[in-house]
Parts: sequence; structure tokens; C-alpha cells
Amino acid sequence: MSVQIMFFVYDANHNICCILCQQILIEMHDSYLAGDEHVQPDTQSFKSVMLAWAKAVDSEQDAPRRAQRVLEWMINLYQTNENSKAKPDVECFEIVLRAWSKSGDVDAPEKTEHLIVWMEKLYNEGVADVKPRTRSFNAVLVAWSKSPEKYAAQRAEDILYHMQRLYDSGNEDLKPDAISYGTVVSTWTKSGKQNGPRRAEKILRLMEIECDYGDSTLRPDVILYNFVIEAFSKSDEKFAYKDALSVLRRQITMYRSGVNKCRPDIYSFTSVIAACASFSGHGKERTSAFKAAVATFDELLKSEYVSPNHVTYGTMMKATARLLPLRSQLRRKWTKKLFEKSSKDGYVGDMFLSWLKEAASPKHYHELTRGRRRQNLPPEWTRNVIERRPVKK
Repeated sequence: MSVQIMFFVYDANHNICCILCQQILIEMHDSYLAGDEHVQPDTQSFKSVMLAWAKAVDSEQDAPRRAQRVLEWMINLYQTNENSKAKPDVECFEIVLRAWSKSGDVDAPEKTEHLIVWMEKLYNEGVADVKPRTRSFNAVLVAWSKSPEKYAAQRAEDILYHMQRLYDSGNEDLKPDAISYGTVVSTWTKSGKQNGPRRAEKILRLMEIECDYGDSTLRPDVILYNFVIEAFSKSDEKFAYKDALSVLRRQITMYRSGVNKCRPDIYSFTSVIAACASFSGHGKERTSAFKAAVATFDELLKSEYVSPNHVTYGTMMKATARLLPLRSQLRRKWTKKLFEKSSKDGYVGDMFLSWLKEAASPKHYHELTRGRRRQNLPPEWTRNVIERRPVKK
């Protein structure tokens, strides 16, 4: 019968398969109670049914609760000595933890925390195989990362520090890993809090420090750096572009030290330029922001592993239009320079043309484009542009 359960687990994206799995388990249990010891459900039997429900999370709203009910039934049978083979282990709990964290259910964070508390209680009562580990806590962090609660990011950070304290006190099963740190970083960047970018960078710095001290398992990757850079690019803080540039420079340094997984990509550079282009200061402050954009653009052009695309050119033209004084020679110089290079590289896209109209005078715009409209530009100017078009309904 366990083979039948596993057969349905493989197709558990459908509610009916989960119900069939559970029905087989119930029949096994009933037959065992009737005296047939050959079908006594064991840990794997219960685990398979929980896994079936966990796989159905995307299509069945109640799937996490159904999985947890199976876990609760299993533990009750074991604790009441009704079935000695229904002994829970850490994987049983983690299947349910992941089901909750994947679901995005509003109750998921609290449910996962309660499961951790239950695991600790059982472990202290002598059920050694349910001791929580890093993977268990990571599911809780993921649940909080999807929570709409205002305090979600702070709660995730508190849990991370709790893990670290337990590890420092001797619990080697709870060493925070790259997923632990990365989840908290992304939670802060998505929090909508004014201090979100800075709190995310703080966690990223902790990873960098641990990496510098020799912990290669905590090497941040390009995705984490991009999360933080983008957060600063969208920040309301006046000089956020400086923070974005600082993060990029640390990322480049980390990559050059041998950490290949954090190699900056086009998104890394373009997001810093976007942060500069969004600066809202005055006078010399705008000039400084433009210089930062130019420094980032130049670094990108010198790079051996990444090249600008149509969004990069469009964002750089935006910086020119927003940061340089009207009718200044520097503005005219950069407008022409960017157009010439963009058209040569085949990256004259919609965004670029839109900001070119803002950056150049009507006469200069006409000279650069030779009076052509978007729809009849030379193919060589636009050959590498891949624009996102709205999907027609």
C-alpha cells in the first residue's frame, strides 16, 4: 500500500491525488488496528501523505493545514503508543514547514513558528529525531519574507540573530547559512520601510565579514547585491546613490578576490546609474551625482564580463537629462556621446529616445536622429534592442 501512496504523490498537484493518498493511509491504519501487522503505517507512510499535500500548495488553498493535520495525527498515534512506527522526524516537520512557507498564507509565519516550538518541545521530551536545524528555521524566514505585516522584516532579522546565538552557544545544527542571511536581506529590501535598504545592507555586510574571516559558505551572490543596490536606487534618502555605488564597489572587490558567484551583471551597474539618475538635489550636488553615474558607466565599459544594453543607455540618458544644466556644453557633449555609442552598438530603444528628447534641444535631437521617427530608424541603430511589450488580452 505504501507503493500506492507514492504513486499518487508523484501526481499530487491535484487535490484528488492527495485525498487518495490519505485514504490509503487511513485504510492501512484501520487494517493494522484490525490485526494486520503487515500494513502498519510507518514514518515514511505518513511522510508521503504530507508530501502530497505539500506539493499541492499551489492548487489547494487548504493544503498546508491538511498536511499539518496528518502530522498531528501521526504524533498523537506515536505518543499514545497506538503506533510505535509512526515516529516523527525532522523531515516530517520540514515538509509541513515548507508547505506553510510556500503558501503565502497570512497565518503562515505564526504557524511555522509554532511548529518550531513543537519540535523543540518533542526534542526535549526525548524524540531526538525532531531536533530543529538550519533548514527548519529557514522555512520560518521564508514565511516571514512573504508576510504583509509591517514588522515582518524585523521579525525575520530577530529570528536570524536567534539562530546565531543558539549556534554560538553550541548548537551546531542551527548555523545560519547563505539562505538564512539572503532571505532576511530580501525581506528588508521588499519591506517598504524607509530604513529597509540600510538594514538589508547591514545583513549583507555581516555576510561579507564572515566571508573575510574564512567562512566560504556565506559568500554573497550577485542576486543579493542586486537586491540591495536596487533597494537604494528606489530609496527616498537623498544621497542613496552613494550607498548604491558603495555596494557595487564592494561587490566588484569581492568578485576580484575570487568570489565568482557575486560577479556584477548588467543589472548591478544599471541599478546604480538609475540611483544616480533619480537624485533630486541641486546645483553641484547634481553634478556629483552625474559624475557617479559616469564613473559607473565607465567601469561597465571597461568590464570584460558584461556590456551595456538598451536599458543602460536609456538610464544614462535619463541621468544626462535630469542632472546636467539646460543648454550646458557638458549636457550637449554627453547627449551626443551617448547617442553615437548607443546607435553604434544597436541599442537605441524607446526609453533612450524618450530621454533623448528631454536631454537635447529640438534642433539637436533632429540633428542626431536625422529627422527620423521611432518606426523608421535605421535597423543597425536598434538591432540589439529587445523591448518588453504589453500582452494583448
